Amino acid sequence: MRSREVMLVARSEMRWRVRERSFILASLFLPLVIIAAGVIAGFLGARGEEVSKPVGYVDSLSVLGDAQPPPEDGSVAVIRFDDRESAIAAVRSGELSAAFVLSEDYRTTHQVQAYSEGSLPGGAEDAFNRFLRWNLARGLPEAIAKRAASGSDLIVSSLDQRRQFSEANWPNLVIPAVAAILFFFVLIGNSSYAVRAVVDEKESRTMEILVTSASPDEIMAGKVLAILGTGVAQMAIWFMVIAVGVLIARTQLDFLRGFKMDWSFLMVVGLAFIPAYVLITSLLAAVGAISGDVRESQQLAAIVSLPTYVPLWFLVAIIEHPNSVAPVALTLFPLTAPLTLSLRWAFSSVPTW
Repeated sequence: MRSREVMLVARSEMRWRVRERSFILASLFLPLVIIAAGVIAGFLGARGEEVSKPVGYVDSLSVLGDAQPPPEDGSVAVIRFDDRESAIAAVRSGELSAAFVLSEDYRTTHQVQAYSEGSLPGGAEDAFNRFLRWNLARGLPEAIAKRAASGSDLIVSSLDQRRQFSEANWPNLVIPAVAAILFFFVLIGNSSYAVRAVVDEKESRTMEILVTSASPDEIMAGKVLAILGTGVAQMAIWFMVIAVGVLIARTQLDFLRGFKMDWSFLMVVGLAFIPAYVLITSLLAAVGAISGDVRESQQLAAIVSLPTYVPLWFLVAIIEHPNSVAPVALTLFPLTAPLTLSLRWAFSSVPTW
């Protein structure tokens, strides 16, 4: 096999592919849609957490005594009401964002009832929790009381310390799912091209001219390289656009400022994606070579692509038991490895081997 002829076929195929309008639109439109959806969801979520109106509370047994706001607390004001009815009326009139009522047996049950119009704003709940903890801890040394009022930052860690989840790096749960979605889009978008790259030339009899200058193996190798190159280039464009969008969003959205990217995930998924994509592309190109027309090739391509969807059938098992036999076996099989690995990485610590 002559490498020069292989590269000529690959360059010609890639040049034709990247100039297609569908390739350009898919490369730019999808990441922009993902970024827009993420920004809108984050903005709406942040708006749902923010509160500008005071928070009311009812303490009929004076459990909190002469309650005072926590020092250096820039949150919303917390106002005491004499009874439940007046606090609820203030919520209905729009004076309060929410009202909290300590139960009659709070000292033993620690129960608090919350009232709000619609869903309870997270900002109102956080403000009252800080207020409640601070006043319950009054009388203790000030440093301890402040620590009690600030609450805790829960970090869930795997036994080997390789994976950690907290409020600061919650996007690391989302990114594996996004990577799996992008893999599917690349596969779906290029599967038809991988098949038609051979079938169209057979139907137009262009293949008879090509084989006079290059062998069938060289033509097939060049086409596989071209399909692989366009797929990797498309994924690189998507990740670059999304990365730039995340970097810009970190300066504007508070919930993204503490986020740290898990680059090891991208490296591992990339190592699994490339050989899997080469194998799938080669199989699809082979389908195009043995098919008589486009319709037949598309039917066979659907059968070849079917194994890549198998991890979705075991989705519950992968989420609940990511290191059991079935998920591990799907990780080791090339056609199912990228999607399975992405899902397992989101919920467990995957061994390097």
